[in-house]
Amino acid sequence: MPGLSTAIGVAAGHYHSLALMADGTVRAWGYNGNGQLGDGTTTNRPRPVTVKALSGVVQVAGGRDLSLALKSDGAVWTWGLNSSGELGNGTKVSSDRAGSVMTWGENNRGQLGDGGSANRTTAQVVAALASVTTVGCGRDQVLAVTTAGQLWD
Repeated sequence: MPGLSTAIGVAAGHYHSLALMADGTVRAWGYNGNGQLGDGTTTNRPRPVTVKALSGVVQVAGGRDLSLALKSDGAVWTWGLNSSGELGNGTKVSSDRAGSVMTWGENNRGQLGDGGSANRTTAQVVAALASVTTVGCGRDQVLAVTTAGQLWD
């Protein structure tokens, strides 16, 4: 795909895709009805566009009409759909989150790992997880890999 020759990572959302570039920026394309492409519009994009005001990214993930980026300083940036509090900011405005492994959003199947099933509109620390190197998310689950190689689901 044009414009992605230096991509070092990719992720797929519901109807959109993300590419992590070697320079730490992110490109996105596909459906953008909830702003999940991060270009400041809700215009669908058949070709990659740059996610605005985002650099120093080391990992990307996509969900149902939302996107996430882990920055090298540990901050997590989220943008897109926020109907169940998925963005973790208590509002419908994207913001960064730093620190421990945190989860938020729909929790009807206990996928947030907090021992309950109540939806969370703000980020909650997952107390059982420490020394995590990689996280991923799906429709009803969150996965994490620790430095010891353990997989948490």
